Amino acid sequence: MSTYWGTRKVRVYDSDELNIDDNSDSILFTPGNPVDVKRIGLIVRTAVANASGVVDLTMHKRVAGASASETETFTLAVTDTTTLAQGAVVYWDMDVAIAQATGSDGSLVDVAPRGPLNVNVGEELQIEVENASDSGVVTAWVEYIELPFTGQDLVDAGATEKTVTIVL
Repeated sequence: MSTYWGTRKVRVYDSDELNIDDNSDSILFTPGNPVDVKRIGLIVRTAVANASGVVDLTMHKRVAGASASETETFTLAVTDTTTLAQGAVVYWDMDVAIAQATGSDGSLVDVAPRGPLNVNVGEELQIEVENASDSGVVTAWVEYIELPFTGQDLVDAGATEKTVTIVL
């Protein structure tokens, strides 16, 4: 069991509604301190005609604002193709293993665990919700745990090199 520094928090992007049929709509989660992302979710604002499944693409960018720095892309889908009613909430738990294999002793072993997704200072998540063949509007949210700063997280923008000493 892990011991976390902070408590769980949720950032809801209430003013940034995402249209399902617009592949250019996205929000950016750029934390001011290191975080572990536990869940990414959507709140349905206008009923979603989910005939082919809503797809959430989450790109982890190692350098905020730089598309070339995308190191991980998660394609998360709502497989239930019924209409999602206004007010419905769907989410993806980032702590779930995405692949298992049989170990040498016959037990199941996680071979590709996912999460929590660590996002450091200066990094960001870009969350796009898209499916051109469906319609509807959603609001994205991110559940995360704040982590303590380390010396490598702190940079003096006015210096070319900075040594940071942390005294406990």
